[in-house]
Formats: sequence, structure tokens, C-alpha cells
Amino acid sequence: MTMQVKKLNRGDVLWWHGEFATTIAFVDKGRLGIKTEDGLIGVVGPQSVIGESALLAEGGVPPKRRAAVIAIEESAVTEYPVSFVRAGMGFGLPRKVLRTLIGQTITSACFVLAAHPDVPLVTQSMSALISSLSDSKEMVREVKDWEAFVPDFTYLFALRDAIGEIRDRLVPAKYFFARSEALLRASDILRGLVSDPEIAEFLDKFIEVEKERIEAVESV
Repeated sequence: MTMQVKKLNRGDVLWWHGEFATTIAFVDKGRLGIKTEDGLIGVVGPQSVIGESALLAEGGVPPKRRAAVIAIEESAVTEYPVSFVRAGMGFGLPRKVLRTLIGQTITSACFVLAAHPDVPLVTQSMSALISSLSDSKEMVREVKDWEAFVPDFTYLFALRDAIGEIRDRLVPAKYFFARSEALLRASDILRGLVSDPEIAEFLDKFIEVEKERIEAVESV
């Protein structure tokens, strides 16, 4: 299997929940929803990598998809087999995976911080996490081969899920939907903690996509 571009209409399924994960995909345009039995749990947009759990294969056995991926508007993705990603360090694919995980982690941390600005322990720990991850551009750029990629990926994958779980516990989607100022606060926090304009612009896109997810969850 080689890389292939897939064009999706609204409602088309890219991957089903539970099927074997043998590919990852880069979102070229549009919006895709991440759905489990609990409903819509995420929305991804352009410049995001999805299906990264496929890279966790052990002993040659691919893991199963943890969620279905469905186009919520006309979209296009480029799908890559895991073997292509392993050989594609020169194409920057693994570095795009790392940047996506960092962006998702920082977004969740921003929302936790925005929801609990008066809790010192939350403020200190989430601010430190956001600042340190936003300063990791050079470290990601230095990832040149698969051996260097794997430990970074394993750590960031677990960190993204852990901060996401904290967010799910501490920040229900309805909180932000009912308080539009909280969404603005999340963006303001991001601008205040991230000094690199390139990184800030990249992360702002994650905030925008997350706003769409919150509104979509509330409207269901």
C-alpha cells in the first residue's frame, strides 16, 4: 500500500471504530469528527495528523482504531501506511505527528487553565506545561530518524491522553458553551504564554477547531 489522497463528502467514514489501524492520515482540508460510543469526542482540521495510534503496533500486530473518523464537511486527507511513515523521516511526517500531539496537549491545558484561573496549583502546573511544550520546536526539528522519534512519540501520546482526561474531568464542554468569555480566555492565555509567533499561530488553529467541537457537542 502506498500513500493516497482521499476526498470525503460530508458523512463519509474514513475509518471505523475497532478496525485494524494500519495507516495514519494528514488532514489537507475540511473538518473530520472523531466519534466513539459516547458520541463526538473531537474535531480535527487542516494540518492535523490523525490515526497516530497505528504507530503503536507491537510485534507487527496493528492496534485497533479507538474511534471512528467521519467527515463533517467536504474534506481531503492524505493517508499513509505505517511503513511509509517509518521510511518517510525525510518527508517530515513523524515530526508532523509530534507537532499535532503537542498542539492537542497545549489546547487541553489551556482550557483547564481557563476554567480554573483562581486555583494556584492548576495555574502553576498548566502554565509550566504550556510554556515548556511551546518551546519544544527545536527539539522536534532535531528528530531525524525513527529511533529518535519513538520515545518522543510514546511520551507525547501518553501525555496528550492524560491531559485530555484531566480536561474531561475538570472542564465539561457545557462550561465553555455557556461562558463564551472562557473561550476568549483560553486564547488569551495561549498568547500570553507562547512567545514564538509561528507556534502561537499554529496553536491558535487548535483552539479554533476545539471551539467547533464544543459547539457540536452541545448541539447534539
